[in-house]
Amino acid sequence: MPRRVVVVGCGIVGACAALELARKRFAVTVLERLPAPGRGSTRRSSAVIRCHYGEREAIKLAHEGRATWETWAEHLRLRRTRARFVRSGVLFLLQETAARRSASALGLKPEASGADLHRIVRGLRSLGVGCDLLRGSALREAFPFFAFTGPAEVGLVEPDSGYVAGPREAVLDAVEAAGADGVQFRFGERLLAVDTTDGDPPRILGVRTTKGRIPAEALVNAAGPWSSEVNLLARCPLPLATVPLGQTVVEVALAGAREPRLPAMIDLRQGFYLRPSPSGVRLGSGLPREHRDFRSKPLERTDRDALAAFAREKVAALRARWPAARVRRLRPLPALYDWTVADGYPLIDRTDVEGYFVAIGTSGAWFKGAPAIGRIVADLVENPGIRRARLPRTGHLLDLPVLSRRRAPIG
Repeated sequence: MPRRVVVVGCGIVGACAALELARKRFAVTVLERLPAPGRGSTRRSSAVIRCHYGEREAIKLAHEGRATWETWAEHLRLRRTRARFVRSGVLFLLQETAARRSASALGLKPEASGADLHRIVRGLRSLGVGCDLLRGSALREAFPFFAFTGPAEVGLVEPDSGYVAGPREAVLDAVEAAGADGVQFRFGERLLAVDTTDGDPPRILGVRTTKGRIPAEALVNAAGPWSSEVNLLARCPLPLATVPLGQTVVEVALAGAREPRLPAMIDLRQGFYLRPSPSGVRLGSGLPREHRDFRSKPLERTDRDALAAFAREKVAALRARWPAARVRRLRPLPALYDWTVADGYPLIDRTDVEGYFVAIGTSGAWFKGAPAIGRIVADLVENPGIRRARLPRTGHLLDLPVLSRRRAPIG
């Protein structure tokens, strides 16, 4: 079993994986090309914590993540944390339909179509996730400040879900906890090469960076938008590809008093998601056409005119849904996610190179599951042959082949 592990990437997934590996007594070094933790995809995450998925194993992973965020300080064994879980409730607004949309590499997951809602509700409840379907007067009474457009509009509410206030602060929390357990962090240091044996299969020997060589028996790719490049450096392209995906988030400052009942919301009718923030709300993408800005290189820049146009469109959608909202100031921000092209779900798996593991395709949607993903990664490094993982806070048994690099696309 390896004793020395290098984790590439210090976003929320990399930091959580490092912590769990250290707790298993591995000697862990985290390599981050940026000058500080949480400066990549995690910095732009809206950190909405919800469990609405059509795939049962995804519900389990999200539910375990939520249970951990609810007890974040206890999980980290810290007296005080910078980040905190806010139980605002999460509202999915959809138009109920009979037809189920198939999965698409170029859009949102099929559970966003509005079909199979009763099946999804049964799945959530069977796994211990409280939720309600609201229509008509019940929906209007629950959210009287929103404008609804007709009887086909339905709301799926998770009252115990919400968001993490301070996604980058959560990384700093995890780094503090991991550092206390002996993890070494190397910031501003870029991976240049991965050393392996010439055997069949090859085996990890260490990595070379802009500042020298780090010997290791295991390597974890948690590099976010750089994940595909790390796979190539390890000479290990995967059957399911990940690519950098350009996105935009809009910080909106609102005038007037805050609406205390405002939930985090994914509005599939108006085409945006919303997360409350101290000064107003954060808005993001909610349409399939907004999940197609694939980048050949992570460092490509987003056009300023495109940022401004996106912000105008989402603010107009916000006003259509929430007529009383008064926008005082808005600021569009470019984001870059790591996207699994085939189905948008993460890859958490060993690979064909012995000692090489991936926790990728996670940014943009799987902040919620990061603490659980970190534990799964540590379990895999300890025992690469496992096919199921027990999730300790919820008790769920997670089937790992669903997250495999060799899976059939989900949906």
